[in-house]
Amino acid sequence: MHLTYLTNARIPTEKANGIQIMENCGAMSQLPNTEVTLVSARRVGVNRESPFAYYNINKTFEFKRIFCVDFLFLPFLKFLSFVLQVASFTVSAFLYVLLNRKSIDIVYTRDFCIAATASFIKPVFYEVHSLPKRPTWLHKLSWRRSKGLIVISNGLRDDLLKQG
Repeated sequence: MHLTYLTNARIPTEKANGIQIMENCGAMSQLPNTEVTLVSARRVGVNRESPFAYYNINKTFEFKRIFCVDFLFLPFLKFLSFVLQVASFTVSAFLYVLLNRKSIDIVYTRDFCIAATASFIKPVFYEVHSLPKRPTWLHKLSWRRSKGLIVISNGLRDDLLKQG
């Protein structure tokens, strides 16, 4: 089985999500008959050091970066830059899954846009970390189309159940 973990996070990063993503990929790669590829956004200002060296993690899975438009480093137009970055990475991730669909069995992500779009090509497991106050149709689509929702707390699970 080949699992592809798609994330829009900067890898490596000084934030906690980076080590959590790398540790999850390492753990999933230890499952019997499982190959893992971590795919992240090619972002401006990312430490170019190997994420395996940065986090001191054994290289038990593959790591790739894919294209996105990234102007988040600019000191102006932050919201527009954010929307453009997320949209361009979502399109790149969708194309990555589409072009590699024969070798990908499962997609794993913590990004609702990716969960919503990639689920039209391959089974998706979506790791939910928070819920918006007013879920959009895209949030609801990501929950509905995912083969599994992984939540980080019982409170989050209860809130998702309330959403249906």
